[in-house]
Parts: sequence; C-alpha cells; structure tokens
Amino acid sequence: MRQLRSRVINKRLVDVALLQDELVNILAGMLELELQPQVRSILVAGSTDTSDAYDFYLKGRGYLQHYQKPENIEKAIELFKDSLKKDPDYALAHAGLGEAYYRKYESGRNVQWAERAIEECNRAVAIDENLAPVRNTLAIVSFATGKYEDSIEEFKRALALDPVNVEALKGMARAYRELSKLDLAEATYRRVIEIRPDYWAGYFDLGTFYLITGGYQNAVAELAKALELTPDNTRAHNNLGTAYYNLGQYGKAREAFESSVQISPNRTAVNNLGVLYYREKRFADAARMIEMAMEWADRSDYRVWGNLASVYFLIPEAREKAVEHFKRAITLAEIQLSINTRDQEVISDLAGYYSMLGERAKAISFLQRVMENTEDIEVIFKVAVAYENVGDREKAFEWLEKALQSGLSPDRINDSHYLESLRADERFRNLLQRGGSQ
Repeated sequence: MRQLRSRVINKRLVDVALLQDELVNILAGMLELELQPQVRSILVAGSTDTSDAYDFYLKGRGYLQHYQKPENIEKAIELFKDSLKKDPDYALAHAGLGEAYYRKYESGRNVQWAERAIEECNRAVAIDENLAPVRNTLAIVSFATGKYEDSIEEFKRALALDPVNVEALKGMARAYRELSKLDLAEATYRRVIEIRPDYWAGYFDLGTFYLITGGYQNAVAELAKALELTPDNTRAHNNLGTAYYNLGQYGKAREAFESSVQISPNRTAVNNLGVLYYREKRFADAARMIEMAMEWADRSDYRVWGNLASVYFLIPEAREKAVEHFKRAITLAEIQLSINTRDQEVISDLAGYYSMLGERAKAISFLQRVMENTEDIEVIFKVAVAYENVGDREKAFEWLEKALQSGLSPDRINDSHYLESLRADERFRNLLQRGGSQ
C-alpha cells in the first residue's frame, strides 16, 4: 500500500452537510476524477446537518469495525443512540444501530436483539432506502430471517451503490454459503481480503468458512492471519482451537482456548475446554467447565443448555438434570427457529435434543428438514448421531460417510460417546478405515 496524495483541510465542523460535500470535491480532485451527478449524489447521500450526530455516527462505525469484542458492540450501540438523539431522522445512524443489534444477536442468540435490528432497519429504509449502509442492513435482516436469496439481492444493491463495501461482500459470501454455493462464497470472501488486506474480519470470515465446510488446514492458515492483525481476538483464538480440535491436534486446541481465556474470560473458550474434558471422559470436569460458561452466557442462548444437558446425560446421577436441560434447550431453540425457519444448525440441534429424550417422531420431523446438500460439517455429524439415537442405523452410516467425505476426522467420530453401540457394527470399523485413508 502507498499514499498517493495528502492535503490538510482547515475547516471547523460547523455546517456538516457543506463540509461533507466539499470533502467529496477535494477527494475527487486529489484522485483526478470527474464525478458524474449520480455518483456525486451517492457519495453525499445520507448526510446530517447536525455535527454531533455525524461525529457520534463515525465513532460508532469505528467501534463496529471491531465487533469481535462484545464491549465494542455495546459502545457502538451507545454512540448510535447518541447520534439519533441529536438527529432522530439520521438514516445512517438507524442503519448502524440495526447492524450493531444484529451483531449482539449473533453472539448471544437472544431473539430480542434480532427484533430490534429489524425495527431499526425498517426505520432506516423508511427515511432513505438509497444508501449503501441502509441496503446492507436490510440484507442482514433478510439473512437473519432465513431469506438468503433476498439477502443476496439486497447486498448486490448495496454494492451497486458502493462497490467496495466489504460488509456487503462479507454478508453476501455468508448467504452463498448457506445456499451451499461454496465456490461463490469463497471467491467473495477473497474479494474482501483483496479490497482490505489489513482488515482482520476478512481473514476471520474466510477461516470460519473453511472451518464450517471441513477445510481445517486452510482454516488454521486464515485464522492465524486474523490473529496477526488482532492478537487479542478471543473469537479468532476460539475458532483456531476448534480447527485444531477437528484436526485431532488436541494440545494445540487447548493452547488456543486457554489463550482466549487469558485475554478475556469468555463463555465459548470455557465451553470448548469442557469439550476437551468430555473427549477425555472427564465428564464431571466437563460439566464444571460448561456450568462456568453458563454463568457468563445469555440464558436465552439455547446452546448453553443443550451443551450442559449433553454432558449431564453421560453422568448417571445427573441424568434427571439432563432431561430438564434438554427441555429448556428445546424451548429456547424453537423460539430461535421462529426467527429463521431455515437455520440448519438449530434444526439439527433440535433433532438431536429430541432424539436424546427418546421422542422419535419429533426428532425425525426435524431430521427431515435438514438440507440434503448442506455443507456444514457439524450439522452433518449431528444428523448422523441423531439418526443413530432414533434407531435408523442405515441413515446414520449414510451421514457419517458424508461427514468423512466432507473432511471430518475419523478420530472425531470414534471419540463420540453417543456412538458406543455403533462401534460393535463391523461397518463402523470399515467406515473409519476408509475415512482415515482418504
């Protein structure tokens, strides 16, 4: 990267609308560009006449660039609200607040934040729908509610207004992934890195894409790049640890999770350390770690209840608590599914929970809702286990084969305590041998 030109602008921020317009003129001159009227209108759109509103908005956007830290999301929400106090009709601030609420929803799965994101998005659209950040927020809401095709179209509209909008590209890549259009997803993630090679989230999202789709070595490489840019990124450490775990490199996985906890005690890292104990058949220790994770979690996140139930189920004296926790997880997961009826992770989890409770018909009803062409390796493995739990071994083998072909380690399958009875089947040994030789 190199600096092309620079210029000091000695202006007081009094008339923000005029200053924004002048900045566009100055930038165009520095780049020796002649702006067409429609391009100029896009660049100055969404301005506010209130200097404080603009200032709060810019600061909020700055914090939202580093949404890997929960405290940054909270600060962004506060700043966007401050902006809207100064100018209630500032479309960009409504869009920013909607995106911040979505990031909060994404991290804790509390439905109220999805609802607030939708509300702010609708307000932004009502004020001015021809702004790239507004279209981007509308696309995010479409994605959150399972309208992946609509989401892609909205992201394209945002990109038509702002061709280098990396947030739109990131969102579009994720929607492509949900639709199992993996080549398009990967290419779009790489476009983000091409545009902003210094942005941690480009590498993080590409690494997470590889993690979900079974490309664990590639995931390690990309997540390591994210950590070079943000060494204190707990989310990147957690995902790196998960990649190592799925590669069977348990020592490195533990190091990554422990690094995450040392940076900032967080639910995900502690939960993942519990998973390592679970693998070692230290069920009481695993339960203790996941109980600790629950203390830091939003209790509306169904996953923490489901994780703890899964461990309790393996402790004879805690079996009754397991049933209670599975039921609580089901209640919360079904609320989650009401937001996005196509969420494959939630659908597969519900299938697993019902199968653990012995409710075969309900488990099968959810198993039938899992996309046959899903590329999410965790979903594939959960479906295999759920089919075994409901007594359909043929389907269980079919999905285990698919999991191995997608890149799941044979050790990961062999370590599952929920496949104990399957191990006696000669086909199980043959399956793992084939998987290990691939």
